[in-house]
Amino acid sequence: MDLTREFPGYESVEDVQEKFFREQLPNKMNGRYLYRKRGLQAKLDTAVLFQCGGKIIAIATLTGAKRFEQPTEEGYKGWLIFDPESIEVFDPVGPDVVRKIWPAFKRFSQVQQKLDPQRYPSFTRQLAGIEGPQTPQAAQDADNYNTRLEQRAARARKDPQARSRRLALAPKKPRLFTATITLFDRNPDVIEAVLERAAGRCEACRTEAPFRRARDGSPYLEVHHKVRLAEYGDDTEENAIAVCPNCHRKAHYG
Repeated sequence: MDLTREFPGYESVEDVQEKFFREQLPNKMNGRYLYRKRGLQAKLDTAVLFQCGGKIIAIATLTGAKRFEQPTEEGYKGWLIFDPESIEVFDPVGPDVVRKIWPAFKRFSQVQQKLDPQRYPSFTRQLAGIEGPQTPQAAQDADNYNTRLEQRAARARKDPQARSRRLALAPKKPRLFTATITLFDRNPDVIEAVLERAAGRCEACRTEAPFRRARDGSPYLEVHHKVRLAEYGDDTEENAIAVCPNCHRKAHYG
């Protein structure tokens, strides 16, 4: 990729890494990378290496692609879709390092190159200064994160071989991020009134509470809103039900 052509307004490769790959692509574009000339002939879950200024500067996992019926006014012909949380930048890697791992590699160019995936783990071991997205799209709120995590797990379920390759490369410690969430200021009187009405039994399956709270010995049930607060439901006794943890998960995910 040419810095001035592909990333107008960015001052350096480091600027592209920080502002585009760590901020704009995962957060504002949700992993959608617009292209002008050509798409990418690659299988889903392929690790794509991005080069700029004669060095590899980022990695992301391909999850989809779309070609537009007509180019946009800016000349974009389509987009490549990457898993936002897979995007990583690192200390730029020059052609000498790439050539040691993939001897057939000659030089960087505007032509897409396919490299032997069996040697990819050797490449990742050479990386230093690895950083992920500044604020992953999934971190915007807890519900959104859980939804995206389920979607990624579903993709992993469909392709065990790709999953095994990723597991072999995955770090053992998860990345930390700061999540900004919006909470409803719920009425505690509603909570207690609904729990009192349930009298220790799940109001969905009618079984007894699975255990008692350590702090006061009261039956453990969770108060669920039949019409969710996020969907403009009321925080009232009539719109709430006391349920066991299993029925609560079923209400959300069943």
